[in-house]
Amino acid sequence: MTSEEKKERPISMINEASNYNMASDYTVHPMSPVGRTSRASKKVHNFGKRSNSIKRNPNAPVVRRGWLYKQDSTGMKLWKKRWFVLSDLCLFYYRDEKEEGILGSILLPSFQIAMLTAEDHINRKYAFKVRKCNALFEALRSKS
Repeated sequence: MTSEEKKERPISMINEASNYNMASDYTVHPMSPVGRTSRASKKVHNFGKRSNSIKRNPNAPVVRRGWLYKQDSTGMKLWKKRWFVLSDLCLFYYRDEKEEGILGSILLPSFQIAMLTAEDHINRKYAFKVRKCNALFEALRSKS
């Protein structure tokens, strides 16, 4: 690829309010008129994923830790048991209680916590959803 071709590559745009946990799938070509966007590909959903997780401050006090089940965001919608830590207004989750290798994080002030509705098609006791505005949501539940 020549240096001219590299200059003309589309620039990814990320919504400023959603820097922490969501990614945009729109691109703007540098030579395009302002406001013109093109669809890059299928919807990108990086809700709380490792690639854009917030680093946990080891000095911040932990409010609560424990097991929750997180619904997988793939098409299978399987429930996976994850170790969650609530600290510094953020919900961090790991594979187990060793708290090594963060799997993801949810910055709570930028999300809404709500009860599931019939339209969500999730019939699990003690389940709730975490969502940002009208975006896709993550479903979480506990055993009790």
